Amino acid sequence: MNINDVKFILQKNSPEIIIGFGIGCGIIAAISACQATLHVEEQLDKLEDTKERINEIPDEEGINKGKELTKAHLRCAKKIAKLYAPAIGFGAISIASIMKGNDILRARNVALVGACQAWKESTDIYREKVAAKLGKEVESELWNGLDRKDIEYTEVTEDGKEKKRSKKNAKVAGDGSCSPYSIDFDSNNINWKPSAERNLHFLRMMQAEANDMLQIRGHLFLNEVYDLIGYPRTKKGQFDGWVRGNGDVDFGIYEFFKEGCEHNNDFVNGYYPSCRLNFNVNGPILDLI
Repeated sequence: MNINDVKFILQKNSPEIIIGFGIGCGIIAAISACQATLHVEEQLDKLEDTKERINEIPDEEGINKGKELTKAHLRCAKKIAKLYAPAIGFGAISIASIMKGNDILRARNVALVGACQAWKESTDIYREKVAAKLGKEVESELWNGLDRKDIEYTEVTEDGKEKKRSKKNAKVAGDGSCSPYSIDFDSNNINWKPSAERNLHFLRMMQAEANDMLQIRGHLFLNEVYDLIGYPRTKKGQFDGWVRGNGDVDFGIYEFFKEGCEHNNDFVNGYYPSCRLNFNVNGPILDLI
């Protein structure tokens, strides 16, 4: 590791380093203040002794007691100020460091939001061009990573019997979804249960709650929806989401099939306990709040 690598690491982690330094200074300031307080009483006792000696001076000596008392108070205040000077200094450094680190983080967030917004705008333009040339349905399939295939799947009837069914030219998920907002709700999720009916009810409740949050607060981040359904937060989810007035929150439960028999149609009909969610996120919303 050369000097340039060290500089890059320090610059990259400068907000955390500066804020950590500020917190450390704050701790030192608190300790210094406690230590100074232990000596304040001593200075106050000395002031009282000085005041008694001044008051005991006979009037015949012509000494201005009021002036001497003022000087005694000033000397005491100066000594107390010196006791607290380290605490005040470290406290000021702590506040300045934390504010500086916060300023750096805010500047980086602004730049990140700008980059996300630029990405969204360019992506929207690209999608519009694709839709104009190939059609909206084809563009949607490409964006969501869907294929058209003839599929066969097993349907479990109400009496528990298995029945073979097929569907021609069905929409199915390919090897991977192009949409950055598609996730699988399956056994890897803490809220998943081996019951399609229960999972569908849970997802509908969470979608309703997400829409309530959007209407009450005026905005909703994707990570907040992830929290509701038990999915890990992501960096993208910290910036993307919904803004009130740009449509309701939709989990996309009814949008497309999964590969083979594991598709959303079976999930909705109660035959398969897992599904793929495709959130209709508005995009980066920090600058829209």
